[in-house]
Amino acid sequence: WLFVGRIAPNKCQQDIIKSFFLYQKLYNPISKLSLVGGSSSHAYWRTLQRFITKLGLDSSVELTGAISDKDLEFKYKNAHVFVCLSQHEGFCVPLIEAMRHQIPIVAFDSSAIGETLLNAGLLLDSNDPLVVASAVNRISNDRSLRNYLIEAGKTRVKEFNLENSKSKYQDVITNFVTNYNSKDIHKSLADLI
Repeated sequence: WLFVGRIAPNKCQQDIIKSFFLYQKLYNPISKLSLVGGSSSHAYWRTLQRFITKLGLDSSVELTGAISDKDLEFKYKNAHVFVCLSQHEGFCVPLIEAMRHQIPIVAFDSSAIGETLLNAGLLLDSNDPLVVASAVNRISNDRSLRNYLIEAGKTRVKEFNLENSKSKYQDVITNFVTNYNSKDIHKSLADLI
């Protein structure tokens, strides 16, 4: 299992750990979890470390902290599944990175996660640990689902390449400039303020 992102309460690493604990107990006792990312909350980091120890997962779960690009590449290349249970995400670049590395994704459908993944991840309407563990188990054992998610991810990640992104950005700006006169723009800005 892999999650990449800042160690912070909104990223809900505690929910990933709970789900992983159940997955290990119910499905695969030799599985491993890497939680990669620097911390924005030392107290949360310490709480996660204590939680990992309390669950007896010290040899199975690692909090890596910030790592080099080379080490991050290694983590992606060796991951079996990317699990994201964040309560709040903007764009979530690690989802794109996971798709680029052809890693199936299990994610809680919150904030912009569903819009980022579309059909390229197994989106869950619950972050219940049993639901998450079962979803990961399904991806591990259902070859056709796993292949579907990998192929959907390869297609989805192409939509975010520089050429496509540049074109979409230009279209938005052109549409804005074409459809709004300066009076409308000033009124829109005034409404925002």
